[in-house]
Amino acid sequence: MLGTRRLLIVEDDRLLREQLMRATTDSPEWSVLSAGNLAAARAQLAQHRIDAVFLDLGLPDGDGVALIAECRRANPDCEILVITVFADENRVVRSLEAGASGYILKADLADFAGRLVSIIESGGSPISPAIARSLINRLRPAPDPTGTSGPLSQREAHVLTLCAKGLRYSEIACQLVSKTKSVCRALRRPRTRCIKEIGKLIALRVFQVVLSWIDTVR
Repeated sequence: MLGTRRLLIVEDDRLLREQLMRATTDSPEWSVLSAGNLAAARAQLAQHRIDAVFLDLGLPDGDGVALIAECRRANPDCEILVITVFADENRVVRSLEAGASGYILKADLADFAGRLVSIIESGGSPISPAIARSLINRLRPAPDPTGTSGPLSQREAHVLTLCAKGLRYSEIACQLVSKTKSVCRALRRPRTRCIKEIGKLIALRVFQVVLSWIDTVR
């Protein structure tokens, strides 16, 4: 597969690595490289300019988090999606701090696999429902008799709740637009275009909330 952009898949499970490679076959603009460990991934980084990475964290020769910063140094615009079994707070925080663009648990991969490349191309920041649920539990304010606002607005909490249920950003946008049809009329744009654009804004806001969550756990 020859394309103008390079995607590196770093995964030690051969079957999963091949599955991820097949998921990109409909994207001719991407050349797909693969590595089964950190050493092979670093060799690819030294030889090629990498534009995107699908990265496992539990690699046989070390922690995949170390590779995130290396990819960013080699190409600051590199999009890095962590795809892992680890849902613990420490790894999530370390990965995002290092520069990961998103964090997907392997248990949820089937929900994302067919659109991973389009997520990269649209600048999305996919977050697994379980990770979104952790955000909700940490950031949702306790009842406050003084009326002081918490770290999450009601709308942000609603969006994260929908993420935790596994809805795609476009599906969340569809729900929001259906309740606020005046948005489309005000923008004078077709509803489908509004949904797509609002979906991108939701993805951005979710990632901003993730970053604010990192600040609370430091």
